[in-house]
Amino acid sequence: MATKEKSKTATKPTTSKGAQQNNSKQASNKKTPKSRYFYGQIQDNDVEKQSGSARDVSRATIERTVEFQSLQAQRVIDRSFMRLKGSFYSISVVLHILTDSDETVQEIDDYIDEKFIEIEQDLIDEQSRIKVILENDGIDTDVKYSNPRKYKLLIDSPRANNFLRLVSQLDKLMLLMDSAWIFNGISDVQKKQESYKWQRRLMKFAAQIINLEIRARDAATKKGKEQEVNEHAPVDTSEQHPELVEAGKESELIKSPVIG
Repeated sequence: MATKEKSKTATKPTTSKGAQQNNSKQASNKKTPKSRYFYGQIQDNDVEKQSGSARDVSRATIERTVEFQSLQAQRVIDRSFMRLKGSFYSISVVLHILTDSDETVQEIDDYIDEKFIEIEQDLIDEQSRIKVILENDGIDTDVKYSNPRKYKLLIDSPRANNFLRLVSQLDKLMLLMDSAWIFNGISDVQKKQESYKWQRRLMKFAAQIINLEIRARDAATKKGKEQEVNEHAPVDTSEQHPELVEAGKESELIKSPVIG
C-alpha cells in the first residue's frame, strides 16, 4: 500500500543557477527502469499487486520462462493466470485459518489434484486422436506460428506450476489441430469448435479455483477471521477478464463443510 508523505515545513535549501542546471541535466538523463518481466511480475522489491502479495511477506519463488505458440494458450495465460496464481496461494492460507482439520483441507487438495490429472489426461488423449488423423492422411509437417510469445513468470506455488503444464499441453494440442486443419484433416467448423472447447476447459478450471478462494474468504469473514486472512493473504481486487467471469458461471462449485 502506498503511504502518504507528511508535509514538510523546512525551508528549501537554495542552489546556484549552475547547480540547478546540472541537477536538471542529471534528472533528465535518468531513465525510468523498465520491468524485467514480460507479464505483470515483480520488479526487484516492488509489490506484486496483481497476485495480492503483501509488502512484508517473503515467498519462496522460482522464475520460469515459458513460450506458447497458439492463440488459445496465450489467451488462457493472459486472461486467467495472474489471478489464478494468487488464488492458488491464498487458498492454501485461508483453508488453514478456517479449520484445524488437516483431513478437511486434504479433501479439497485431493479434489484439485484430481482435476489436474483429469484435464491433463484428456488433453493427451485428444492429442493422440488428432495424431491418428494426421498419420492416416500422411501428414508429418507441423505448422509454424506467426506470433509465439515468451512469458517470464514468478511461480510461488506448486499448483501454479502445474497449471502452466496444462497450458503447455493445450499448446501442443492446438499445434496438432492446426496442422490437421491446414492439410484438410478437419473442417473449419471442427477446428473452431474444438479450439474454443479446450480453451474454455482450462478457463473454467481457473474460474473454479478462483471462486473457491472467494467463497473461502466469505466463510472466513462470517467467522470473524477476515483481518487474519488479509494479513497473510491480502485480497486481490483486480478485475477479472470477462471470459473468466463467464467461465465461472459454467464451472462446478467445489463443496466443503468448512466453506459451504
